[in-house]
Formats: sequence, structure tokens, C-alpha cells
Amino acid sequence: MTGFVQERDRGMNFADALGAAFAKSGRGIVTGALTTAAAFFSMLLAESDIIRELAVVAGAGILCELAAMLLIIPALLD
Repeated sequence: MTGFVQERDRGMNFADALGAAFAKSGRGIVTGALTTAAAFFSMLLAESDIIRELAVVAGAGILCELAAMLLIIPALLD
């Protein structure tokens, strides 16, 4: 969000500012979300039912947050 606002303050139009913001920080955000989700999903190998449920809920939650960041937030900015 900050990257988008900075690019808009520099005078870029909406589409260019959004693209520049994703180019600047999008790869790191996606990588962080995928590795965090993978770490949670790795707990599916645990013997405890509670830990396996946590793995599913947390891993899926991280992926849903990533989808919201990539799809919903840009639509709300317009």
C-alpha cells in the first residue's frame, strides 16, 4: 500500500503506480506468504489432531490473505 501511495505521489497514473508497487514489493510478499503457508502445512505430519487442524486453518488463512492482497485490495483502491 505504501509503495502504491508513493508512486501516486510521484505523479504516476493508477495502473502504472499499481504495477510499480507490485514490482517493488510483490515478489517478497508472495514468497513470504508461500513459505509461511508451507511451514504451517508441514505440521500436517504431526500426530496430534489439534496441530493438524491448526496447520490447515493457518496455512489456508495465509493463502487467503495473499489472495486478498493481490486481488481485492487493488480493486478497492480504484
